Amino acid sequence: MKKEKVVIYGAGLYGTYICTEINKSSHFEVFAFIDNFYYEKNTSEDNGCYPIYTEEHFFLLEGATSYTFLVSVADKWECSRIVVSLVGRGAKSIYVYSNPFLHSFAPVISDEDGEFSRYVKCYSLTVPFFNGRIQYHIVDHCNLNCRGCSSFSNISKPGYVSLDIAQKDIHNLHKVFPYIRTITLYGGEALLHPNIVDIISIVRKSFPDTTINIFSNGIIIPQLKQSILQSLVENQISFIITQYPPTKKMLGNIMDCLEKYHIEYAFEMETDSFFKYFIRDGSSNAYENWRFCRVNHACYTVYEGKIFRCPQAPHLIKERKYLGINMNVEDYSIGIPLNTNLCGWDIWDRLDNKPYPTCRFCNPDSIEWKCEGFLGMKWDSGRNKAQKEDWLI
Repeated sequence: MKKEKVVIYGAGLYGTYICTEINKSSHFEVFAFIDNFYYEKNTSEDNGCYPIYTEEHFFLLEGATSYTFLVSVADKWECSRIVVSLVGRGAKSIYVYSNPFLHSFAPVISDEDGEFSRYVKCYSLTVPFFNGRIQYHIVDHCNLNCRGCSSFSNISKPGYVSLDIAQKDIHNLHKVFPYIRTITLYGGEALLHPNIVDIISIVRKSFPDTTINIFSNGIIIPQLKQSILQSLVENQISFIITQYPPTKKMLGNIMDCLEKYHIEYAFEMETDSFFKYFIRDGSSNAYENWRFCRVNHACYTVYEGKIFRCPQAPHLIKERKYLGINMNVEDYSIGIPLNTNLCGWDIWDRLDNKPYPTCRFCNPDSIEWKCEGFLGMKWDSGRNKAQKEDWLI
């Protein structure tokens, strides 16, 4: 009987054990290992002299997608990221080894029929651990109104997500991604939400083990009511605080307030200038922009009931008429509704593995943080000063 060839992803302790077990089977044989960091690990594990490839180099092989892949990475977050990457490269047969035993290894091969044991499951039968940050847009307006704001808050009417909508959004998000590493509440200025305590409670109830933080300019933190500060403490909420010129003048007050309540915080780098994010005619290279994007795989965004890979995309789509940008239907249909029949794996694959058509509108200088793009416009505030040219080149 011809044996099925298996590629083991991970050449460490798990991978070496799985290799030994598979070679006892009459149904499978090991073909190779994939391990992007094998030589950096300086590992002494004996892999039986099988070739070890990086993922990129393995998929240069002819027929690379035809093998069975078995992911043998102990960290569930990293395991899920690997699965999505394999799906994106066209792999069809992907399994995940899950070891629930603390001091021993779970069987890889079943003694009954020689097939994979119950501890080796097709990835589609497992739950994805979303190894990234998902931003949840809860407020449209802001108290700073920075010119060139990436969320267009300085030209947005006051608005915020209702509690009913928030309940639905978070419920639907939990259905597709029950495990998320980090959720960030943002706006606008997220702290301007009149029911911020309820929003925090809704998110924390659905995601008890997730890191939850608030993206804020920090200006109103020293004036927050004690009830809000206490809610932040009880729900283990931290802050990511931007450093625009007005914020820098009051860093001490912000720090004093948060430290009094033992609330964790981190400051973004100082920002005295804003990008010009977009190219009016959409003539940029979408694939190259996606490939080198500094927020790719880092700032997934839930906005008006849909999930986007890019935080700029939903705002660009919403303000396309104001900016005078002509888009096709495929441009403004890129968001994936959270109330979809797609499973989390399918959504993650769609988010991660190809560029958006709207990527062609992005200024590549802002994507790569080149100085000439970054220093497009000195920081300024004022709703009445906004011009289309604040965002466009």
